[in-house]
Amino acid sequence: MTTIIGMKCLDGIIIATDGLQRCTREWVDIKHLDTNKIEKISKEIITAGSGIVPHVDKITRQLKRALKNWDHSNPNLKPCLDDLEEIFETSMVTLHKKYNLERTKFLEEDIEKEDFFSPDLLVGGFCEFENKDENSFLLTLHSDGIIHFVSSYESIGSGSVLASYLLKRYYSPFITIQKAINLSIWIISEVSKIDTYTNDKIFISYIQNKGICDVPEEEIDERQKQIEQNMIEINNIISKLISKIDTKDDD
Repeated sequence: MTTIIGMKCLDGIIIATDGLQRCTREWVDIKHLDTNKIEKISKEIITAGSGIVPHVDKITRQLKRALKNWDHSNPNLKPCLDDLEEIFETSMVTLHKKYNLERTKFLEEDIEKEDFFSPDLLVGGFCEFENKDENSFLLTLHSDGIIHFVSSYESIGSGSVLASYLLKRYYSPFITIQKAINLSIWIISEVSKIDTYTNDKIFISYIQNKGICDVPEEEIDERQKQIEQNMIEINNIISKLISKIDTKDDD
């Protein structure tokens, strides 16, 4: 469980995630509070996954291998969006077949719902497009192998409902990476106050033509403090405005 958000910006793609990771070992629930869930699966593609940790790790490694194999088979080419779509869907369907269908048949018994291979991934990057005016993409890869291409923003994980609501209110198609960093920090911080599976330790990476960049943790922490201070002032203003609203008693 987690909160992961992604945005298409004027100057690139951004993916942000909280740092809470939960693992269950012998019925004991273990929390890791500062886990960076963003993975670089190629020089121009990053991903972050929601679901059981070993499942997310499995599909992430599968994607890395599939992309590396494609590069070896096509040494002088870069994958286009259609190539990536095929790679992503095939990788997820292969694991779904192996761990959900074949394992169930082999064990000849029902598998508990939580044991099913069911990660969801948010993937962003740059690739070759037929439309030369566009070269960045953002998509969700679902556990059944279905891909949903995102034109603006997306959120996955346990905190995705609240995160999507805030993104709908404050995302702009004209947003820049730097402004999206601030928006991501604020949204995940807000979600962490409601969702017990999300914390306010935040990791952010973004992709531009020049490559992948990780926002330093110190910079995120400093921005987070400034945003919290600004929100205190904003909430005070809102409270004063609400208190000034006149009401009329019913006759």
